[in-house]
Amino acid sequence: MTEIKIALSIEETADYTGIGRNTLRKLVEWNKLPVLKLKSAINSKAKLAGVAKHNLRKYRSQDYSRDNITLLYGTTNLMQDVKDVYHREFDAAL
Repeated sequence: MTEIKIALSIEETADYTGIGRNTLRKLVEWNKLPVLKLKSAINSKAKLAGVAKHNLRKYRSQDYSRDNITLLYGTTNLMQDVKDVYHREFDAAL
């Protein structure tokens, strides 16, 4: 399967176009470039550890069950691991 990249980071866009990073940030700020903001993205091991700690805490609700949490163990390529889980869970629905 061929991977198609649908978005570039500011750094990647700067390298690809030759436009400076600060200029690109200003263009985004002035709404002159389309942008996809991933405010809640998990993009580091520290954030991933925080999510795991949050999900595994002891809830006081009677409706909560730890059985609903699935721990996923992947490789060193987090992005590919997430893509694999996504495809495994949602390809059948599409």
